Amino acid sequence: MARKWKRAYNNFVNDCRDWFSRLGAQQNSLVSSKKGRIRMILAGVGAAGILAASYYAAGYFRMQDYGMRAKLAYDAKSYKDALENYQLLADAGNSEAMFRTAEMYLSGQGTVKNAARGIKYLRMAADRGSMEAALRLGLLYFAPAGESRTCVEHNYRLAREWLEKAGKQPEALLALGTIYQRGLGVPKDELRSQNYFDEWARTYMIKAEQGDPEAQYQMGLYFTDGIRHAADDERAIHWYELSAKQDYVKALEALASIYILGGAKIKPDPAKAEAVFQDLIRIYEKNARSGDVDALLALGDIYQSGVGIPRDYAKSVDYLIQAIEKNSPAAMLTLANLLESGLVVNRVVYQREKQEKERNANAARIRKQMEELRLKKEEEARRAQEEAERAARAAENPDSAETPDVPQNAEGAAPDANPEAIAEGAVTLIPDTPDTPDLPETPADPDSDADANHNADADAAAPAEDTLLIPDDEFSSSWSEDQVSYPGMPDPVQVDFPEYYTAEKLRQLAHEEKVKRAGTGDVTMMKELAFDALSDFGSGDGFEYGANYSDAINWFTRASQAGEDAEAMFELGHIYQTAEDRSIRNNALADAWYQKSADLCYTPAYIGLGSLYGAKNTGIEDARVSHCWYEKAAKLGNQDAQMALAHAFAEGGRGAQPDFREALKWLLVVRISLEKAGDTKSRQYQDILKLEDDFEYHLQPEEINEARAAADNMHEIYGTDW
Repeated sequence: MARKWKRAYNNFVNDCRDWFSRLGAQQNSLVSSKKGRIRMILAGVGAAGILAASYYAAGYFRMQDYGMRAKLAYDAKSYKDALENYQLLADAGNSEAMFRTAEMYLSGQGTVKNAARGIKYLRMAADRGSMEAALRLGLLYFAPAGESRTCVEHNYRLAREWLEKAGKQPEALLALGTIYQRGLGVPKDELRSQNYFDEWARTYMIKAEQGDPEAQYQMGLYFTDGIRHAADDERAIHWYELSAKQDYVKALEALASIYILGGAKIKPDPAKAEAVFQDLIRIYEKNARSGDVDALLALGDIYQSGVGIPRDYAKSVDYLIQAIEKNSPAAMLTLANLLESGLVVNRVVYQREKQEKERNANAARIRKQMEELRLKKEEEARRAQEEAERAARAAENPDSAETPDVPQNAEGAAPDANPEAIAEGAVTLIPDTPDTPDLPETPADPDSDADANHNADADAAAPAEDTLLIPDDEFSSSWSEDQVSYPGMPDPVQVDFPEYYTAEKLRQLAHEEKVKRAGTGDVTMMKELAFDALSDFGSGDGFEYGANYSDAINWFTRASQAGEDAEAMFELGHIYQTAEDRSIRNNALADAWYQKSADLCYTPAYIGLGSLYGAKNTGIEDARVSHCWYEKAAKLGNQDAQMALAHAFAEGGRGAQPDFREALKWLLVVRISLEKAGDTKSRQYQDILKLEDDFEYHLQPEEINEARAAADNMHEIYGTDW
């Protein structure tokens, strides 16, 4: 065996020597000959290509891995991991990842909100040809409702440029049509506007005809609103019904609204409205069976409101109880409100309390009757005793006996009275009384008749001697001694549900559930708790958190830190500026929180800062700074800020003299907006006309003309619908 292994080893060594000798000879031939050198170069290039391909292939698969990880994390709501992977893809140049990263920074998913970084990634994606990013940028500059918090101010020129790069996406076509229809930053062009609207309609029409329920619903809206097309109720209903047949909830809700309220040519149809509501109920019940709390709340609302279908508090409460068992604070508060209104009561508790009140009332009536009977017997005993004493005195001294009070004749005796009877005291005598003249008859008084009838009824109903009366079967009591009963108020609806769900208990449970969710980082619940503390909401032992500034500040602060929430920051500034408890007021803290909120472009914070710096005797009064903050909000179209700015310029203040020209300009901006909206009969419009005269009193004609021209120019820049 050893020899065999030694022979194999020697053969292997000889083979290796032979291979190396051949390799050396080949290398000499490659280096020495031109053909050999070309072979070596080609081999090197091939190797380099293979290495490069391997590198890029590895990068490609790595990017694919990032994309897959990001999608899986996002779907699982693990937003932090999703953002990390999307950002790695974005930094590698992936435009789709840039757009996703921008959206997450703008909405604060997986990170604190960062509008500046979000806009940066949006622009990067749009520059690389992402139509989604171009559309988003265009809509941000167009600034529809709520978008002003992203720090992108109105700029209709940039909005139009980006929307035109967004292709034929429906949202872009609709916005462009609106821009030209209203003259937002461009001259009005009805023809061009209608072209965009028609293109929008064609885009959705194709999808609608292919059976897309959302597109069919959008076509219904197209023929309903009368903005992009003349209102046509019949065509609107046609598209809504096609969408509704696919159980599209928005279409069913739109149909229900039309059948309840009617339209330009359609009369209300309660029967059809009820049929639509039955379809909605069927869909909501299906979703509710799968655990959808919102569906349970919707069902509770439908049966409680009684719109479209008969009101049914029992069913409403049943669905609310199901939502409560899924820990829904909204359901708890809704049921608490129902119970406090007296419209709904717990059947068992109501019957028990009613019986208890009947027993108490019965016992009280029996006690009263017993007391009346006792008093009656005492009175009879007293009279009997007096009569006995009178008889005894008469027997002892007949001559001086008390004369009974009876009428007497001329001889001093009662008429037709037997003297023996008088002597024995069997006839009651009365003393002489002066003749009373006969009084004329008076007509019967209705009230007197009523009283007489009442007394007669009372006498008829009076208990016989030694008899106790039991209350009749028709006796009833109200639900609550504290509840006021109004004429026409319906009887409470008796519903079966757990007895421990009282209004107080439900509010307590709702508060505890909000605290629990807030503890997991739910910013919405934190803000709700803060608003509860400010609005005198809630009651119960240990839950007196109404008008509690300490709790409000605590929850708003936590919301601000957890999600950089601009609204929470603003509310903190507002508390420190305007709290009724003056010991809490702190202008420095108000300024700090307003500034934080303003950094996130929250429009109310601009107004708060304008108010703070414009207030007198605060120690930080600065009229110029106040004007700047008001103007930021005013240029975003906020009419409250525009009016405040007009007053601020007219009043002046520390650091600025009154400027009636600027005041008139901003006043005219508001007036023009009201006139374009057709609101010329309101109290606000009449007040503006009076102020206009006051401001013009301080100006020269040429200054008035300049102010009017400036106001018109503002509307040309920011649009006629500003």
